[in-house]
Amino acid sequence: MPEPRMTFSALRRLLSDLGFREVPAQKSFIGFQHEDQPETWFVFPAYRGNALVAPRHLAAVRVQLDGWGLMEAADFDRLVGVVPARHPAPH
Repeated sequence: MPEPRMTFSALRRLLSDLGFREVPAQKSFIGFQHEDQPETWFVFPAYRGNALVAPRHLAAVRVQLDGWGLMEAADFDRLVGVVPARHPAPH
């Protein structure tokens, strides 16, 4: 399976579209907190907008968004360019 790829500006836009807003975080980090669910948040290193987000950070976002019911994992996979391999039907 290919590694997920998404720039930080695209991730920022996605989180904003899902109801997250940027919040203060420790120096050299950027936080995002959900507007309606304050306990729902992410903290990332201060990526530049055009930098690719580390696959481990995208994996964490995928799991959390799916777990919180904000986005299905399969939909997130399509956004980051990860399409599961299709297995042939058994004969």
